[in-house]
Amino acid sequence: MAILTPSDLTFNGEEIRSIRDAIMEAVYNKPAVTDFHTIYQDIVTKKQIVFLGRLGKISRVDAGCGSSPLNAGITMSQKFWEPVRFEIWLSECYTNLEDTFFVWSKQRGINEPDLVGTDFASFLIERMTDAMSEDVLRMAWLDDTTAESVDSTPSGILSSGVNPADYNAFDGFWKQLFTIGTPRYVIPENSGVTYTAQDALATDRALLVFRSLEQNADYRLKSATDKVIIATQSLVDNYATYLETQGNDASFIRIEEGFSVLRYRNQVIYGFDLLDRYIRADFDNGVTWDIPHRAVLTTKSNLAVGVDAASGLTDLDNWFERKDKTTNFRGGYKLDVKVLEDYMVSLAY
Repeated sequence: MAILTPSDLTFNGEEIRSIRDAIMEAVYNKPAVTDFHTIYQDIVTKKQIVFLGRLGKISRVDAGCGSSPLNAGITMSQKFWEPVRFEIWLSECYTNLEDTFFVWSKQRGINEPDLVGTDFASFLIERMTDAMSEDVLRMAWLDDTTAESVDSTPSGILSSGVNPADYNAFDGFWKQLFTIGTPRYVIPENSGVTYTAQDALATDRALLVFRSLEQNADYRLKSATDKVIIATQSLVDNYATYLETQGNDASFIRIEEGFSVLRYRNQVIYGFDLLDRYIRADFDNGVTWDIPHRAVLTTKSNLAVGVDAASGLTDLDNWFERKDKTTNFRGGYKLDVKVLEDYMVSLAY
């Protein structure tokens, strides 16, 4: 399938000659996968993750010669990496560029079909790299092996026209968090029966959310040095507005790499607008969105991203196929994600 559709433009032989003269649609800023996740490499096949429990209350008053060993044990549990292989492959024929300004960047003579090294190739690789990083974050957080379209029978949670294959490769972080389920603060606006009702967050809703996340957390999570709150941008914006109404400085600590940062009781809160964008675009039944307001308090080390090689998340191969005169762009990686320790989460949704 062609990457470009020449009919999108009216080409009269000589308008613009270079991609530098074109206005490129801005990409969405987004965090790097390492910003609030931990990468595990060499995850190439099903692999066991073992958790060893703790001991407690093993001290007893010495009974002298009549004492006996205490009956105590350490529990063990397990999860499994089950990485899925993903492929990225786009192909373009040189003739499809004939009626676009990219024609000026093509090679001449016998090498004309070879697009490797041209402005078009550079442009496409840049766009593909951005799309790959967005795919990883989207799937890591929103994938669900049971995801189905609202058009299916029974009806699913994906918007009409959304391909379930975009979301059902494995169970992402939120599917796992829903399964863990507790401790949880219930956000009542998520149950609104219209988009407007869902977006009508109470003035102090985010404050109550963030307060609950902290208060309900396991003491081991409370004391963790790498804990973070990751929330939909809807909650972060609501919190900023609340702070302003209280006469406090609600300026974001920083806005960089695709997320906004505020603090609650000196706890960093990341506004992850990628969640908002995809929930509202792809999890829409025509009347409401599927749980548009979400937040989790956890640790960076607890959000595990397993890959065969971290380089696979950004590397692309680019070559010219002489037989069919097409230029190919190909990448691939194995991916799975795990919420490692269930007690190291506190939820709101």
